[in-house]
Amino acid sequence: TIALLACSSRSPAAYTERHAVFLREVGKALRYPVEREWHAVQLERSYGEYMEMLGFVSHEMKSPVSSIITLVRTLADGYYGKLEEKQREILERVVNKAEYLYAMSNQYLNLSRIESDMMELKPRLVDFVDDVIQPVIELLAPQIETRGMRLEREYDDTVFPVRCDPDLLRIVMINLLGNGIKYGNRGGVVRIVMEKGFKKFSVSVWNEGPGFDEREKMMLFKKFTRLKDPNLAERRGSGIGLYVSWKVAQLHNGTIFAESEKGSWARFTLELPQYMDLCIVK
Repeated sequence: TIALLACSSRSPAAYTERHAVFLREVGKALRYPVEREWHAVQLERSYGEYMEMLGFVSHEMKSPVSSIITLVRTLADGYYGKLEEKQREILERVVNKAEYLYAMSNQYLNLSRIESDMMELKPRLVDFVDDVIQPVIELLAPQIETRGMRLEREYDDTVFPVRCDPDLLRIVMINLLGNGIKYGNRGGVVRIVMEKGFKKFSVSVWNEGPGFDEREKMMLFKKFTRLKDPNLAERRGSGIGLYVSWKVAQLHNGTIFAESEKGSWARFTLELPQYMDLCIVK
C-alpha cells in the first residue's frame, strides 16, 4: 500500500524547511492508520481463507469417518464372526475415537458456515418437542446409557407449535444436552425443562456435576475457549459448540445463558420467540 501526501504553490520559495518538517510529521501520523487498515484487510482475507479451508476439510472428513464408525460397529457386533471380549473392547474404543472426530468435524463445519455467513435460515412451523427435542434425545441416548445417567423431562407431551429452523435448533440442543451428559456426574441426573410464556418459550438443560465458577461464565460462549478446571481436563471438547449455539440463538432473535452452583450443578437455558418468521435477523 502506498500513500502520497503532496503540496504545491505558484509562488517561488513558498515552503521553508519548517514546512518540510511539518509535512514529514503529518505523513508519519497518517501512516499508522493506513497501515492498520491494510493489516486489518489482510487479516480479514486470511481469516476468510482459513474458514473456507476449515469448512472444506471438515466436510471431506465427515463421510469417511462416518463409514469407519459404521464398519467398525458392524465388526464389533459380530457380523463377520464371533469376537472375544478384549477384541470387542478395542473396537469400541475405535468407535469412540471416530465418533469424537465426527462430532469435531460437524462443529468445525458449523463454525465455518456461521463465520462465512453461509448459515441459511429456513424457518417453518414445527412441533418443537417432536421435531427438535425428541430426535436429539434419541441421538444421544447411547451416551446417556454409557455414563449411567438418568434423563428427566419436564414438559408437556402436547403439541407445541413453533416457527423456527429445526435443523439449526437441533444443533443447539445437541450441544446443550451433549455438554450436560459429558460434564455431568457419571450416574447422575440430566434434566430437560421447557417453559412456555407469552409468545416466547425457554428450554434448559440441567445436570448434576462440577459446574463452573461465576467469574468464568463469560468465557463459556467464546470461540475456542475451555474452562481450566482440573476436574474437566479429561472430558474432551472443541470450545466451539456453545459459541455456535449462541450464534444460532442470535439468528433467531433469541438468547442463551448459563447458571451454576460450583461443585453441584450447571444449567444452560435457550430463550426464543415462539414465532420467528417476523423477527429473524437478516
